[in-house]
Amino acid sequence: MGGGITDEPSGDGVVEFLKKGVEALIDAVLSIRLVAGAELECSNSDTTSFLFVWEDRETIKGIPKACVTDSKPGVNIMPFGMCNASGTPCIVEMDLADEWENPGPQDQHINGEKVITTFSHIFCYGRGGEIKPINSGQDGSGNPLLVTAEQLEAMGWSNVTPEMVLDLNRVLEKYNITTPEKIAMFIATASHETGANNSLIEIGVGNAYVKNGVDYCGGGYTQLTGFANYQAFADQMLKEGLVKLDANGNNPIMTGGATYVADNFAWEAAGWHWEAPGNNINRRIDNGADFYKVSQVINGGPNSTAKPNGWDDREQYHDKAKTIF
Repeated sequence: MGGGITDEPSGDGVVEFLKKGVEALIDAVLSIRLVAGAELECSNSDTTSFLFVWEDRETIKGIPKACVTDSKPGVNIMPFGMCNASGTPCIVEMDLADEWENPGPQDQHINGEKVITTFSHIFCYGRGGEIKPINSGQDGSGNPLLVTAEQLEAMGWSNVTPEMVLDLNRVLEKYNITTPEKIAMFIATASHETGANNSLIEIGVGNAYVKNGVDYCGGGYTQLTGFANYQAFADQMLKEGLVKLDANGNNPIMTGGATYVADNFAWEAAGWHWEAPGNNINRRIDNGADFYKVSQVINGGPNSTAKPNGWDDREQYHDKAKTIF
């Protein structure tokens, strides 16, 4: 007899039907692929981070897809604030060969590399923390870039590179310079101090800051200056494991001075200087400090009452920054 009704499946048929349904459901879940901006959590921290993807990739909703090799600390995976296992600031540690585990369906690849999904995870070998996604990032809400290359170029910056933008955003996250007001002041300061990225070492000061044959003149994006500041910064970088003593037991920041900082820690030194003991720029801004007061601290120290050097130029950069950020 005609019609669309079929016989009910047998017992074995029901089992097979349900099995296929479950497999389809699992495949559907696994197909929630990660993209740039996926929010991450670590089992050793109460603070979340984001997944950065920097290569040109296929996209989902215009956002670059992520793959198993997007696993580099400080490049793809940023610190998670304080580490509960060590009681110190988080330092994500992995071998260069480490990749995300439990990837998605084996037939889904990006440039030959397997995709990663909301089921993927990776481990920090330093403290054993499990890092895994909270969401896929596909809703676009987790854009990890606080400052883009286009914004820096709008500020008049030259020689802007992806690596420099990456390191800037890492430092902004690390030192909690994350509100538009703080970012505008930070970038305005860096713009003035470096001539919009034209020089990362202070010029025209002669031997004023030379000690033991090493020049501790202004270095980096906010011009870390003076032996005491370099020593404090060097000690902190050693404590965080971001620099190692040389064969003679010397900290290369102290033996290399401004040139070493400019080459290796240009943004890091700026972020540290921003939040250095006594400076505490974020807290000052939260308590109502304006850009003039911030510039006094950066230029003259925590107790400075003098007019900041180059104030007119600083103010012009800040006015521009407020319209961009």
